[in-house]
Amino acid sequence: MEGLPPPDGEAAPTPTCSPAERRRARRVATSFVGLSALWAACFVVALEVEKANDRAWVRATGDQLRWARDERAARGDDAPDPPSDHDFVASNAYERRSGRPIAAGLGLGGIVVDTAAASTVTHADGAPRRWVVEGRHDSHGPTAELLLRDPGTYELRAKRDDEDAWTVATVTARVVRKELRALDDGDRARYFGALRTVYATDDDARAPRPFSQRPRTRTL
Repeated sequence: MEGLPPPDGEAAPTPTCSPAERRRARRVATSFVGLSALWAACFVVALEVEKANDRAWVRATGDQLRWARDERAARGDDAPDPPSDHDFVASNAYERRSGRPIAAGLGLGGIVVDTAAASTVTHADGAPRRWVVEGRHDSHGPTAELLLRDPGTYELRAKRDDEDAWTVATVTARVVRKELRALDDGDRARYFGALRTVYATDDDARAPRPFSQRPRTRTL
């Protein structure tokens, strides 16, 4: 009878699988192996990209140090350091948190800033100055909080309180893409708020407008 143990001396029947079940099991196993291999390949590629980025950052930092060393050697050890773009340092909260400049590996000269994050600009001597970007920024102090929303190249002029001459540096504003998990709380809230607005807006309000009526830039 079904469900009863086999009589003494008789072996229990061995469960068997139908051909369809065996084929299904093979397909599941093959799919699992394929997905595992794909995940491992993606992990290896991501690791290599991260290593390449790190090497690019190291090369860019080494190039800047070598340029500064060559300039000092050309002037002579006793010559004072003249004002130059290399005397200015700019960084935003994301750069300070990651320890990686946004311009690493890009080969851009001067100061590079993010259009979506304020950058703190200072000079190597730490002295208070007047900081001016024509039509964009005008402040005084040892540092300047520079936020340039439009991509492009700008001229930053700085003048120490005890000097009459202005020091000029080139500032390049670039749009920097960020990984969602790297955003701070404020930027993440603004991003999801913008997404909520897009999904909550009805289709009529989001209907395409003529090109002449579209805004030139959009900021989320």
